[in-house]
Amino acid sequence: MNNQKRFTIGEFAEVCHTTKDTLFHYQDMKLIKPTRNPSNRYREYTSDQVLTFQMISLLKQSGCNLTEIEDYLYHKEISMFPEILEESEKRLEEKRREMEKAVRQMRRIRSNYDYAYNEANIPPHFENMPSPRFIVKTPIQPVDLAASDELDIAELCRHLDACDALPAADKIPIGMLLPTLSRIAPEESAELFSFVSERVEGQNFEMLPPGEYLSCLHRGSKATIVDTLIKLARFAERSKRRCVGRTFLLNLADVFTVFFKEQYVTQVFTRVEPLN
Repeated sequence: MNNQKRFTIGEFAEVCHTTKDTLFHYQDMKLIKPTRNPSNRYREYTSDQVLTFQMISLLKQSGCNLTEIEDYLYHKEISMFPEILEESEKRLEEKRREMEKAVRQMRRIRSNYDYAYNEANIPPHFENMPSPRFIVKTPIQPVDLAASDELDIAELCRHLDACDALPAADKIPIGMLLPTLSRIAPEESAELFSFVSERVEGQNFEMLPPGEYLSCLHRGSKATIVDTLIKLARFAERSKRRCVGRTFLLNLADVFTVFFKEQYVTQVFTRVEPLN
């Protein structure tokens, strides 16, 4: 005699935290097959099918589609199940890495946003970077900073593809890497850059060494950013500092104000050393 507890479709949906429509769909897909109560012909589910539903949910979360799950549950030999679990585990592990990257990216964006709207960061000032930072770079055509805020879409996509190829790279924010402040010209050779969370090797990667950096915020269109670059260079001279290495223009708030260029916020920074 079968003493298993039986559930109506409403009860089963509540136990499994799902909907009747989902259960109807699973029945059509032959994933979970309810029986009929002989007295009223209502659908009924058993406690064993609760476990089946949980397995379906897990396989679905791992990236399996419902057709694959139906094949796994009812057509493959039980000896194949370890292989199914291994494939599912690999997919879940990849999703975990993607989520961790997304969380890191959101934290960086939030940190950049807070920095961009801190009034203390607007005027030229010195910041100490205690540990190295790493960037991935993509060379682009020479840039006339006063001419346009727009990046060439092909160059931008090429840089984004390079970031996609690196699990440790962040797509946002994107910055522009220029020659040193001491050589400001109307048209500059440039590279796009994004931060990478760990050291990588190759010609398209660079380490920003720890030390003292001169920084300020430029607010508004990049058409006037040359004025900010000149202001920063003069501040370095008055402070008896020498700019070493190149100049970084980091787009802190463009992603939030894409239709309002007057609200763009760009961090301008460069490494400095005391004059001898």
